[in-house]
Amino acid sequence: MLKNFYTIYKSIIPPVLCDYIIKTTPWSKHYKAELSDDNKEMFVDTTRRKTDVVFMSSLSLIGCIAQSYIRAANTSAEWNFDIMGIEDVQVGRYLDGGHYDWHIDTFVPNEDNLQRKLTGIVFLSDPKDYEGGEFELKAGWDLPKKMPQGTLLVFPSVLEHRVTAVKSGERYTASCWAYGPAFK
Repeated sequence: MLKNFYTIYKSIIPPVLCDYIIKTTPWSKHYKAELSDDNKEMFVDTTRRKTDVVFMSSLSLIGCIAQSYIRAANTSAEWNFDIMGIEDVQVGRYLDGGHYDWHIDTFVPNEDNLQRKLTGIVFLSDPKDYEGGEFELKAGWDLPKKMPQGTLLVFPSVLEHRVTAVKSGERYTASCWAYGPAFK
């Protein structure tokens, strides 16, 4: 039973650094976000998710910042999951109509018996720069729908969440996942 459903680190990254991360992400290498129903076969389904993504190293600036806070949240929220590492960071761009329906971020364990345990999302955009694009966590009834720029939200990857459709503007996030031995 979870004691806490999420941890918020409000505005930990200054706006100038958020803007720098957005501008220096290699958007020329972006691709349409893919989905998987079985953790094996990947496919694009824009009715379920419409997002441009670029992956960056977990050792990139945003990766190092996010992983230090994800590890701290694991302890402070009393999840105490066995964490072995952090996946590469997925920088997402949600343009007009961009969205991601209800989903969870964990999968069945991989061939090494590892699975995602914690999700960290850095909100890189100023919420005044877009309409719609609200983040919702089913277990987070008191969670703000739009986070201040530079805020990091951490939650167990088994919790359902979504991003509503962007109506105008551009919404940017950086997501990464902590993984470890499969849940028992």
